Amino acid sequence: PFFDSEDFVPLQCAFVFFRRLLLYHNPDMHNLLVEREISPDMFCTPWFLTFFASKTPMRLTLQLWDRYLERGEPTFFIFICVAVITSAQQAIFDAEHSALPEILTTLGISSREQLERIWAAADALQRSTPATFSARLRRNVLGTGATKSPGNGDASEASGESATGKLLERLEQERCFFVLPEEVVGHCYPPRPGEARKPWHPAPHRCWRLLVLDVRPLADFEEARLPAALHFDPTAVPGTPSSGHGSAWAAGRRLLQWTSDSSGTNLEASTVFEALKATLGEDWVCDHEAHICLLGATEDALLVRSLIEVMTQQLTLRHVSVAS
Repeated sequence: PFFDSEDFVPLQCAFVFFRRLLLYHNPDMHNLLVEREISPDMFCTPWFLTFFASKTPMRLTLQLWDRYLERGEPTFFIFICVAVITSAQQAIFDAEHSALPEILTTLGISSREQLERIWAAADALQRSTPATFSARLRRNVLGTGATKSPGNGDASEASGESATGKLLERLEQERCFFVLPEEVVGHCYPPRPGEARKPWHPAPHRCWRLLVLDVRPLADFEEARLPAALHFDPTAVPGTPSSGHGSAWAAGRRLLQWTSDSSGTNLEASTVFEALKATLGEDWVCDHEAHICLLGATEDALLVRSLIEVMTQQLTLRHVSVAS
């Protein structure tokens, strides 16, 4: 019901969100699939189009659908999909390259016990995911049909197809997990006692906290900053004065407009890791409740992109996002 477009662009957009959610919570799995050139459409299509009906016994399918409808959250389906693939992580990592596609295409829910485990895992994933993700998923995937122009005729249809095509292209170019500014601010300014919680404030039952790392030059950071933000210079060697990076990175690039040119931003993974420990403390490595959000000015776009690549691809850190 979510993908009623003839060109299946909403489905392709859903695949992008699946990859982003997997990267956020399980970068090891995400990077393995990328390394072996396995895209979500190779195994996720029946999950998304039938909500596991083609991979699950009928009695379990009805139980799954009943719980899903009772929950009343259309975006919850993608958390279930990530929970399913995560539950098979050991088999996936142990599989030979040639056998991996077959393993992925046979994944499903085979017992009531497995359904309970996957549902609980999906619920935990949702509770530990920034609200921005579900909001963007609702707007860009479940509401994609609304982006098409009203009216009749070939011109209107072509305009709608162009809009959805551009949406897919923009989502694919992002290449990282974004958190909207209002949610970042909501974590930095929690509601005061007696004050009503706003939509951008973190949920009371959340089990995680957002660590905002401001990568702007120190002078800019000291001039104006969010109260909970920490200054972070990934190029500085711990124990030495910060070298700053104002002139090292290409200027004038918008944060959302990544380019393929990363020259001049070759960050060493070991240096970034030591800088993270120096900024967040040694205990941060084992703190599963800490979610990192990188914040920078438009001039820092290339630095932020390089940081994301190092942190998610080389260091395979979980829960890394960018303030959009």
